[in-house]
Amino acid sequence: MKSRRLATILTSAYLSAMLASSVAPIRSSATFAAAVDPLAAQKALQNAMNGLNAAGWAPASASTPVAVPPVVIASSDNPPPKPDPVMTEELMARLIKYTRSIQGTGTVTARICKVLDLCDGTKDMPLKLAKSDSTDGIHYFGLPLDVDSRDILIMVKHNTVVEAYLTDKTATLRAAAVLENGTAHLITNERAAEKFKAELSLFAGEAATLPPTGNAATGNS
Repeated sequence: MKSRRLATILTSAYLSAMLASSVAPIRSSATFAAAVDPLAAQKALQNAMNGLNAAGWAPASASTPVAVPPVVIASSDNPPPKPDPVMTEELMARLIKYTRSIQGTGTVTARICKVLDLCDGTKDMPLKLAKSDSTDGIHYFGLPLDVDSRDILIMVKHNTVVEAYLTDKTATLRAAAVLENGTAHLITNERAAEKFKAELSLFAGEAATLPPTGNAATGNS
């Protein structure tokens, strides 16, 4: 930076002298030569310019370094969470095929099947039942014994409370009910939507471990 400032001072002096010579009255060539030696000034200017690069700036080594932000690499110890499984027609077909193949039957209490309009309420309703291995309560996927029925009953039991969701192979919630304190009652689809979605996701994960069917399920449509 000293050389650049020197160049500026000398240049200004040289230009000032030249400007004065062109504007002020010329007394004599000897007076101008005594004030500024043109050859000396030009040499000093050349020496100063040698300290600058081609663009007229100080060399890079004299410049302030630019900080480069560090590159952050995501740790493999904290991978992004996997999305929840989503029920599809194929996964539903696998569940239906698997549940139909189960030997024996289970039942759903008459109080639930009555409020869902699946029975007259005089006795428990027999179902083909598949059970999830999830530790969060007991989860059931149920099919009526009639192979032509379109109904699918998904249920989850937490202690003495049973939540039941009526659907079909389209995975559309048609009705929902809760059994608590010995009494079953309907709940709105809007209120049941999130829990029903969670049950579908759970059974979609279970179905992903089953063999592909190759075809969409027939019945329960």
